[in-house]
Amino acid sequence: MLVVVDLSARPDVQDLLGTVTTTSPTADIDIDIDWSAVTAGGGLVRLTIEWKRPTHVDLAIVFEADHHAEILQALATGDYFTLTGTNPEDGSLGIAVATVPARGELLARTWIFTAL
Repeated sequence: MLVVVDLSARPDVQDLLGTVTTTSPTADIDIDIDWSAVTAGGGLVRLTIEWKRPTHVDLAIVFEADHHAEILQALATGDYFTLTGTNPEDGSLGIAVATVPARGELLARTWIFTAL
């Protein structure tokens, strides 16, 4: 699963992705993942990613449950996802990528989804 975010206002995340691009998910990276419902009924679901090593960076991504149902379902059942950002200069994909644990069991507890 590929998750693409606009990182034009987050040079710290751009730099971090550049650092961890070539690193495997089990390498020397300390990362916490949390899923939470932003609104009652799970209409908005927030993914918080906190990298603690090699540098400390926090990133929150909010998904609209109805609009992003297929993505959320894939994240809830997957082990990892790939995170990338758009190039702030031209909007193209793939400044750098990072493999992130999905922690789907936490998402599944936060967001009750139905089979598509």
